[in-house]
Amino acid sequence: MGNYITEYFRTGSGKAPAKEFIDSLDLRTQAKFFATKQLLEGMGHKLPQPHAKYIGDKIFELRFHGIEGGIRVLYFLSIKTG
Repeated sequence: MGNYITEYFRTGSGKAPAKEFIDSLDLRTQAKFFATKQLLEGMGHKLPQPHAKYIGDKIFELRFHGIEGGIRVLYFLSIKTG
């Protein structure tokens, strides 16, 4: 486990659209997502391309390829206190 913790965004009604999207992907593509997410948890904002890219306004892309093609999952970093 790295220095960072990843969490899925949840709507006011409790839905997690990104998790639902990941769950809809082919199992091999899901495995690539989880491997890339593990890199993110270990390196945070220092995760380099081609795995991540800063796209502006404090928003990043987690990038990987699956049988569906190129996949991009948006994320941002926040600091939790307390």
